[in-house]
This record gives sequence, structure tokens and C-alpha cells, in this order.
Amino acid sequence: MKRSVRQDLNLERENDVGVFMFRKRVAGDVCARRNSDSSDMRRVLFTDPKAQQLLSSVVHVAQVQLVMGSTASTSTSASRSEHQSSSRSVDEVPTDMSGRRPQRGDLIEIFRGSYRHWAVYVGDGSVVHLVVPSFNSIAVITQRGVVREENLRAVVGNDQWQINNSLDSTHNPRPADVIVTEARSWVGREITYHSIRRNCEHFATERRYGVSASQ
Repeated sequence: MKRSVRQDLNLERENDVGVFMFRKRVAGDVCARRNSDSSDMRRVLFTDPKAQQLLSSVVHVAQVQLVMGSTASTSTSASRSEHQSSSRSVDEVPTDMSGRRPQRGDLIEIFRGSYRHWAVYVGDGSVVHLVVPSFNSIAVITQRGVVREENLRAVVGNDQWQINNSLDSTHNPRPADVIVTEARSWVGREITYHSIRRNCEHFATERRYGVSASQ
């Protein structure tokens, strides 16, 4: 018995609907199984002691790797920074008229025409010295001075200078750390300046030897 065209179309439509419903049911079963598997896995992780121990070990290893990576990165950066700082510090330290570079605690003698100025080298290209703002002649006897820490190049300017620790032959120099620490402790303080009894040389030698002296 032959089916009409309309009957064939209806049959195809019913078949399509049946296939769609079958696929939908299969997909639903798969999702339900996946959700069930996930719940079972979470239940095992939170209740099984061996699983918890394994999970803890994995987390610990990950944390150690993270810390080691961070530490190595920090160490590398610090080493690079220290090397750059060291190189920069050496380049910033000038040499005296004899070609010598000063060391921390050295006394610096600067030749300024009719008088000599003195300072204490404290490292990194800097000196601590007693400055009299209005000083322009040896005729100045007594006034107030200020202790400053400044760049050695800026203090020297175009004048000749040298490292002068000649009093080491008659006085025992103190350790460099002591000299530098004490010199810097005076920075910013205003003290009496006397061209004969309490000048910049007396200030410098007292930091190096613990007693003021003049050559």
C-alpha cells in the first residue's frame, strides 16, 4: 500500500523528533554521570587520609617552588644592584694629586691658596667637614661653623688635594667605622670655629685620632 507524500513527511518528522529526544536523554545521562564523578572525587579528597596527604604534598611542593623562584629572583636583583652600586661608587671616587683613591676614615687636605681646608672621607665619594659660610680670609678668627656631608668632587672643585694621614706616625688612628660613624654624627651641628685653636683641621683630626691636632 503506497503512502502519500504527506504521510512520508509526517513519518520523517516523527523520526527526527525521536532522534532529538534520544540524544537529549543521552546527553543528560552523561552530564549526570560527570557530576556524580566530580562529587565522588571531592568526597574522596576530603575524607580519604591518603588522598589528603598526597594533596598536601603537592601543595607543599608548589609553595616551595614558588618561594625558591621568588628568592632566586630577589637574590639576583640584589646582586645586580649591589654590583652596579659598587661600580658606580668606584667611578665616583676621584684620585688625589698622587693618583690615590681615598679610603673610609682618611683625612683629606685641600690647598686653597693662602690656607688649607680639611675633611674626613666617609665613603661613596663623600666627605664630612667643618664649613664656615662667610670664610674668605685667614684673618677670620672666631665665628660659627656648620658640619656638613658633601660630595668630595664638589668640595674640592678645581683645587689640588691629597690624602694626608701623616699624623699616624705619632697618633693611633681609630677604626674606620668609628671614624665615619662619629663624623656623620656631627653633620648638621653648628659649632664654634677658631682659625687657630678650633679650625677644620682640628675637627678632622679629632675624628680620626680622638684628639684634635694640627700639623
